[in-house]
Amino acid sequence: MTDLSILSQKLNLLINITEETIQNIRKQYFWKTSHNLYSLTASLKEFFTISAEVFDETVTSNLLSYLQDMLKAQTDCNYVLLGDILEIHLLPSFYELQGAVLSNLSFPQKDFFTENIHLLSDKNCVDCPKVSKALNNWYQAISDSSSAEAQFFAENYLIEPTNNGCLTLNKKQNEHFYYFHSNQNPQKEGKLFADSYGLDNIFQYTVAGMGLGYHITGLLQKDQRYHVTVLEADINILGAAFRYINLNYILTCTRARISYLPDFHQLGGFLSSENEELLVHYPTLLTLKEGPVKDSLKNYFISLSTTHEQAQLLKENFYYNQQQKDESVDSIKLNFQNKNVIYIGGGPSAETKLENIKRCLSCHPDTITICAGTVYRKLLSLDVIPDYVMISDSQASLFRQLNNIPETHSRLIYLSTASCGAVKVFQGKKYIAYQSGFDASEQIARQNNYTLFSTGGSVSTLAVDFAIRFGCKKLITVGLDLSFPQNKTHGFSLSADTDTASLSAPLTILDLHGNEVQTSQPLNSYRKWIEQRICTENTVEFINITEGAFIHGMKNMDNLPL
Repeated sequence: MTDLSILSQKLNLLINITEETIQNIRKQYFWKTSHNLYSLTASLKEFFTISAEVFDETVTSNLLSYLQDMLKAQTDCNYVLLGDILEIHLLPSFYELQGAVLSNLSFPQKDFFTENIHLLSDKNCVDCPKVSKALNNWYQAISDSSSAEAQFFAENYLIEPTNNGCLTLNKKQNEHFYYFHSNQNPQKEGKLFADSYGLDNIFQYTVAGMGLGYHITGLLQKDQRYHVTVLEADINILGAAFRYINLNYILTCTRARISYLPDFHQLGGFLSSENEELLVHYPTLLTLKEGPVKDSLKNYFISLSTTHEQAQLLKENFYYNQQQKDESVDSIKLNFQNKNVIYIGGGPSAETKLENIKRCLSCHPDTITICAGTVYRKLLSLDVIPDYVMISDSQASLFRQLNNIPETHSRLIYLSTASCGAVKVFQGKKYIAYQSGFDASEQIARQNNYTLFSTGGSVSTLAVDFAIRFGCKKLITVGLDLSFPQNKTHGFSLSADTDTASLSAPLTILDLHGNEVQTSQPLNSYRKWIEQRICTENTVEFINITEGAFIHGMKNMDNLPL
């Protein structure tokens, strides 16, 4: 009698080979496609030999028909058709057959704990004894189904089969269950993770979050030069991986290391390391308990994922901005030294506090004004012409903020990777600013001895860093609410494309009066960044005129005394 678990494994292999073949065809990688088709044909033959007892002749006949169509398309070099045959006919057939097999299997099928622990013990790894001890204690505790540990695991961690025959993990957090891996094909998902975050010039990676290991395998398989350290804070997740997943590939790979860090303590060293890249498994992050570690990881994840998502866009913007051949912003550095600077952001207080700011400017005409591109058009309509307009966002839609505005005495300060379209349409003098964290920008700055700015992730955080580095005497900010007072996201009935997006539910923080106010995770991360940036600055006075978030280190005021 055919072992259904073995048949499921064969179908899993066929699914993954087919998925990879389709991708290689679409990429026009025909050498890899030929290799994939050879493996696919061989695996199909093995499948036929063991599936006859389970499936009727119609199944075999259909698969043979698809195989013949595939071979003809390959012979004719008709690769578009070949990809369609695989994607439209063969792959759905494999998933359908896998579903039929899985419906007759119970899960989880096997306990891999003992053999995985043996493999872990054989690894030459400094952390292995500690991890092994913690896992053995965990396994012993949950082996008794009546124990509190076993009941807690059963109630809060679910192991479920996926459509391709693998397993996924479901963890309970705040009365909700969150999946750690795709229910369709977690192996494919793991490869996509590796393709997204694995770089050509970095070979040392630390990954916060083990899950069931699919993304770890994806990284190790992507590049034979990669060395991967896995950090896991939840012994139940680590135990689930060791018990229900065959971790042979990870545990026998000399380039892989597993560490158990309860609550991710001592994570700071990984966040600041220059020799390796810290990657964050988002489902792991989502289910961490609230606290400083989760906040730090969340802020880091926002920055990292944004950088990876926008890498190509940043490169394109940098290239075209360099073609503008504008002066470096360093050429106006002396203008800011020992001066009072007012920064006008896009928050709700930009509207409600503007009259106060206008009176201040009339009393102190030598004060320098900088505004975010978001409010430039609106300020002009209210007879406020700022000295400088600042932009940092890379998105093409940013050009709408500056398009079709006649030239004024306002000058543009733009980040080297800011939207090249917005830079191009601005009418007036322009200055380029170079930032740290972007290799091409750092290289230009080093070659020319330009100032390198810390961006902090938003135009407002850049403005704070800019004013400090250029030696202002006093920085007054308005529209820096970093929250949603009266449920408003922006002043002047404006809106933005991305800055209210949140990776989790809205947060509640305190405003300058000690009352609760709603904010988003990105805005809250900017607040914390500003607090950290200004905490050691003793030569600059910081004043925030706001109805929004209280920012430690600033004088948070309703209005500016005149």
